Amino acid sequence: MNGRGTPRRGFGRAHARTTVFGGQLMMLGIVLAVFALLVVPSLTGNSSGAAASAGGAGAEPERASAAPAPDPTAEAFRAVRKGDCLSNHKAGAEWTSFVPRPVPCASGNAFVRVTGVVANAHNCPDGTGRAHFFYTDAGGRTTAVCFQREFRPGQCFVARLTDTPDGRVRMEEADLTVRLDCAATGTAIPEPHNTVLEITGVMPAPETEPARPCARSPQDGTTYWYWITNGDTELVCATHPEAAG
Repeated sequence: MNGRGTPRRGFGRAHARTTVFGGQLMMLGIVLAVFALLVVPSLTGNSSGAAASAGGAGAEPERASAAPAPDPTAEAFRAVRKGDCLSNHKAGAEWTSFVPRPVPCASGNAFVRVTGVVANAHNCPDGTGRAHFFYTDAGGRTTAVCFQREFRPGQCFVARLTDTPDGRVRMEEADLTVRLDCAATGTAIPEPHNTVLEITGVMPAPETEPARPCARSPQDGTTYWYWITNGDTELVCATHPEAAG
């Protein structure tokens, strides 16, 4: 019995071991099945994502748009404000600069005053004593600076005078945007002008034209020329420098 019993017990143990091993296999199968259902798809998804990422990394990167190059001229135009004063003026036929040159309005170099900064030069007012600059940047944005002359006694500009048959002197034209040395003569005077005039007075434009608007005294016999300027707000008087005294 013991001999028979030993195998039975051994069988029993072997059976027990077989049963346990079979259970382990069954549990392992279940785990693998769950793993296949849950983990593998996730891994597959990650692989696809990794592949997609790798594919994106391998593609040519999207180029960032380049920053526009600095434009000092555009910046100078956009920095100007209404009421600013500029030193820009004509020394002859051309302006000293087409880029605004701000200066303190109390400065002797304040030649013009800004009346507005607009997007279209056609919106700048015109007339005697007025002008404008404009600039269009590479992006197509236009900035126009409108300004008017800051007239001051003692400053000189150019004019063209002709003699008439009756012995008088006729004013043909004048360029009040020119600033010239009052002692300039000959070739220093830009064509088609032939003389220099000095400003003797700047006053509010009168509602009605006086008989002698520029006379500095009742006995003043000087020949003057005058202009109503800056939107009919000012009256500017001028004569030859030697008579301006």
